[in-house]
Amino acid sequence: MTRFYWSFVTATTGGYGDLRPVNRTSRIVAILIAIMGLTFTGILIAVAVHAATFVLARDVAARVP
Repeated sequence: MTRFYWSFVTATTGGYGDLRPVNRTSRIVAILIAIMGLTFTGILIAVAVHAATFVLARDVAARVP
């Protein structure tokens, strides 16, 4: 579990910080929180891209005679 936690945290953040989980349960919670953070970031990016695409398509459609 420790190796899995280390690889997951290293891949999703800058690595270990000053505070880190010391038992299995807290490592699982930390991994779940990291997954939720990645999901939230992905959703925000998707919404921003969708909005930009919508505005761009509307502007292009307005220019076509």
